[in-house]
Amino acid sequence: MTKKNKISIYGASGHAKVIMDCISSNSGIEVGYLFDDNLNLQNLQDRKIFQPDAIKMQAYPLLIGIGENPKK
Repeated sequence: MTKKNKISIYGASGHAKVIMDCISSNSGIEVGYLFDDNLNLQNLQDRKIFQPDAIKMQAYPLLIGIGENPKK
């Protein structure tokens, strides 16, 4: 089995879903961690959502998946 590269996503809503779909269409990449500041969010598309953590956030390249410009 080939080892896949991982990419984490910051933001766990609509834009993150689009990014996850793009990642899943690439056989060499998979989602590492999914982060969000919202404590009420726990899962997105069967993936656990983590609170931002300095160690986990540095584990893989990080994409911003936030669609609201003021929050970016």
